[in-house]
Amino acid sequence: MYRLARPDDTALQSLLDHARVAPHNYAEVGQSRGDEPPVGYWPNGGQATLPVPFERACDALLSLQMFDLGWLRAVGRVAEGEPVAVTTRLFGVWTAQACRVIYVERTAERLRWGYGTVAGHAMAGEERFELRREGGSAVYEVYSYSRPATLFSRLVLPLVRPLQRRFAIDSAERMARC
Repeated sequence: MYRLARPDDTALQSLLDHARVAPHNYAEVGQSRGDEPPVGYWPNGGQATLPVPFERACDALLSLQMFDLGWLRAVGRVAEGEPVAVTTRLFGVWTAQACRVIYVERTAERLRWGYGTVAGHAMAGEERFELRREGGSAVYEVYSYSRPATLFSRLVLPLVRPLQRRFAIDSAERMARC
């Protein structure tokens, strides 16, 4: 979905409804549990030690605060099988893309979850968000792999990859303020 104005709640709800039942648009579902991308995908990631308690960081991760960046936001619920819609603003144009949560794993020392793109998404792939307790700190990590899913996304790939790198940095900075 591409618009000149930020998508409203009705449009986002429609996108979430679509993502709840749409098939994933790639075959390698669940491979973000590991650290190697499937052949033909571009990896991206970053990590940072956060100056906040682990449990507070976990609450922020589950409430999608890492997406609260002004130029980007997300709506949805972090639970296996649930959809998440991400809106992004680039050069005055808003996009809204849908994913579905594939897994959520939580122990006393780690929280991680991953989602994958569904049919209709401009890209194909997965993104994993992780928090690890290390001493008195929480370490945040984001890892993704992707490739263009449409001809249009291939054409704008030189714009997409820097945004993906920027998200890895900006989301860590946002998590540090949770």
